[in-house]
Formats: sequence, C-alpha cells, structure tokens
Amino acid sequence: MFRCRAAQIRLRWRGFSATVRRTLARTPDERSFLVARDRDGSSRWDAGQQLATQAILETLQRPEDARCADLLVATFRALTRETSQDISYQALLLTLPGEDYVSGCLDSVDPVALHQARQDSRRQLERVCPLDYLSV
Repeated sequence: MFRCRAAQIRLRWRGFSATVRRTLARTPDERSFLVARDRDGSSRWDAGQQLATQAILETLQRPEDARCADLLVATFRALTRETSQDISYQALLLTLPGEDYVSGCLDSVDPVALHQARQDSRRQLERVCPLDYLSV
C-alpha cells in the first residue's frame, strides 16, 4: 500500500506554471493566511481568488451571514498596506474573480443575482478601504 505524507501532496504543484485545477479543503482563515504570507505568488493569488469566490457565493446565497466577506475585506485591507511588493502584482491580488469563474462553482446560475453579488462585494471593499483600494 502506497502512503503519501500530507506535506508532499500540498507541495506537489508548487512552482508549476500550467493551469492545474485542484480543490483543497481549506477554511477561509487558511486562505486569508496564504494570501498574506505564502512565498509562491501563484499560490497566493489562487488563495485570494478562492477566498473572494467564497465571499461572493456567500453574499449570493446567504447575504445575512457575512463572515467570509468580512475576512475578505480584512485581507484586502492588509494587502493594500503592503509596501514591499510590485504594485502591478498587488493590483492583481486585489482583483475579484470574474462572474464567469464564479458561475462555474454553481449548479444553476442566475446571472443578474450573481452580477449583483459581485458588485456588492466590490462596493463593500471600496466602502471599507476606499483610499487604500483605489490607490493600487
């Protein structure tokens, strides 16, 4: 019987440049941590996209439960205050996933509701950290 260590599985695709679609069971807190501290830029961006997707889906399906959306705001606020990285990369990290990507995570799609949920997430980010968000 072949057994792998969990660390080997997590790092298997690190540094790989082609698109690899994988689903890892991570909590929003873990994704936020990766966005803030991962050394691999691609993994960092992916964690941010997953966190933002989860926040948009949460806004779409349960608008009254905004825990993930609040975590996204805190994560983006911390990103806007970083001064050590390239501004273009920072702008890429702060980009919300497109509606086409988010719709791929749903069984049935209401395009108007999805658009509204994404816009609500964007407006919330602009409202909470307007100067920081717009300066990047």
